[in-house]
Amino acid sequence: MAGQPHEQSGANRPFIDIALDSFSEHPEHDQLREMLGGYSPNGQIVMISFLMYAREDGVLDKAVEVLERTHETHWKFQHPEMRGDPDMTIANASHLTSMMSEAGVQWPRPQNPPTT
Repeated sequence: MAGQPHEQSGANRPFIDIALDSFSEHPEHDQLREMLGGYSPNGQIVMISFLMYAREDGVLDKAVEVLERTHETHWKFQHPEMRGDPDMTIANASHLTSMMSEAGVQWPRPQNPPTT
């Protein structure tokens, strides 16, 4: 119907929108979507994983703060095809490691014990 918002199906929605659905109650949700929408596909996956791990570890607000600050000092100066991807440069990997440490995200993640 004309004039009504078009709801995209899951198959047609950008990855970042689908991934951030689980953060829809966070006050920074819209800013995160806008910011991470400019990251490389691998960078989006890495940053969403960072946020999910932070939520699991109870440090989501701190992680969002660290991500926003690191975006302003590092990520935003990169070309979108490499932005956020830790495999593109040593500096990217180093920034990601620092983000996890500063936010209190446990890394590496503990392995689930095998079930017998």
